Amino acid sequence: TISGLGGTLAITSTNVSSIISVREFTIGAAANSNHSLLDMSGLGNFNASIGNVWVGVYPGTTVSRPSGELLLARTNILTVLAVGTKTAPSIDVGDTGASPDVNNALTLGITNSIAADTIEIGNQRSGGTLKFNPTFTNITTPSLYLRGHSGTRVTTFNIGDNSSATANIGSVTTGVVDFSGGTVDAMVGSMILGDGQPITGSGAGTATGTLTMTAGALNVNTLEVGYQNNTGVTAANTGTVNINGGMLTVNTSLRLAFYGGSGGLSKGTLNITNGTVQATNIVAGGGTSTINMSGGTLNVTNTMGSVASPLSALNLSSGATLQFAVVNGVTPAQATTFSSDSSGVIKISSLPAIAGYPSQFPLITYGGGSGSGITFSLATLPNTFTGYVSNDNSSTIYLVITNGPSLASVTWGGGINNLWDTNALNWTNNGAAVKYKDLDIVTFDDSAKTNNVYVTNTFTPSGWVQNNNTLNYTFTGIGSIIGSGGLVKNGNASVTLAETGGDSFSGGILISAGTVVLD
Repeated sequence: TISGLGGTLAITSTNVSSIISVREFTIGAAANSNHSLLDMSGLGNFNASIGNVWVGVYPGTTVSRPSGELLLARTNILTVLAVGTKTAPSIDVGDTGASPDVNNALTLGITNSIAADTIEIGNQRSGGTLKFNPTFTNITTPSLYLRGHSGTRVTTFNIGDNSSATANIGSVTTGVVDFSGGTVDAMVGSMILGDGQPITGSGAGTATGTLTMTAGALNVNTLEVGYQNNTGVTAANTGTVNINGGMLTVNTSLRLAFYGGSGGLSKGTLNITNGTVQATNIVAGGGTSTINMSGGTLNVTNTMGSVASPLSALNLSSGATLQFAVVNGVTPAQATTFSSDSSGVIKISSLPAIAGYPSQFPLITYGGGSGSGITFSLATLPNTFTGYVSNDNSSTIYLVITNGPSLASVTWGGGINNLWDTNALNWTNNGAAVKYKDLDIVTFDDSAKTNNVYVTNTFTPSGWVQNNNTLNYTFTGIGSIIGSGGLVKNGNASVTLAETGGDSFSGGILISAGTVVLD
């Protein structure tokens, strides 16, 4: 025990091989026979620059049963120098090459700032926990500021990781990261929960990883929840993410239950209870992939689940909100089983170009009639669009757009010249010559004087409709088309997009007829 509320313990090292190690081990020991505790919870400040921090770690393959627990001080600044690997990470809680113990923990203080490149909580054959000290959560709201040492992000942060095992084993790995009662500000590159063993065999050594947060922000590039390394391994792997408050942001891909088709069936579960998850894509990995929402918000920029690999289950209750960006030809959510208490809310962040009213877009597909009878409230739509959510009570929940902006607010004529700009009266609205302005919905049809359009600048139409049956349109120029609108191609003629500015509109391209050439 190291204590003293007004005191500071400082450790300064430039040696990347230096280690703070908390463990007790005995060669040939029986299970649960060892445990070492370093308690600094009564100390005011702990400042350390050190190569590695290892708790309950014995790197060798001899039976040793390492076990350790480190309770940090009230205020902690830890700079962990070693870049590290899975087998020798910067911060390692619970790790051995032989028969393990499980009571390994790194317990945070009130104010914590940690810079480390690799973190393993519950490494091979072992159990490990990272948590806030309950003594402090009972009297205040502790905090963790977590970044990488070599860069902005922690490069690798794994929870319940049996992937370093050098043989097929019967020892389980369990990792728990529980930020309940505190707030977290963390930036991570790659995170895996429940990473299975890699060597073929029937050993029962499962991998289980659990992450829980209640406040703050966790930003991750890629997140795997339940991961199978080898289809020849019998042991199954389980990952669980509990967002009970705060925000989890996944920038690239959140995959639930990666499973190669044989061996132990992976399970991946995302539980949202009054928290927020923002993800670019949520991929169903082939195992048992489940999303449970009780309140809270799930904002998916692209899709979750697919026709080939739908989510196993999507369950909503207590006013849960699903937020989608609607794109022509894309169904944002696909699940085998869908359930809800009909208190859910659908929120639409953007809409594509709309060719007419009413227009219908699939939002959720479900299997076996499981979603029959489910209803949703619809949040206010973008712009001036109005509509409702419909359920065919068979397989699909739709967004129906009933009204909104004039669908042909301006129609290209090209009577003055061939320039798409904001100066020439090259457009008409209800027969009157007008100038283009951003957020107009633009239509190009067979009535134009010219079908060669020069785009002079960067423009943002709300929608772009090609109703050309006989005129083949070509768009050139130094400009570009951007924004959340999309291109709807009707009619048998073609349209060629050859501007040098580089179009980047995000509403997609819907080709009902004719040809679109991207030159």
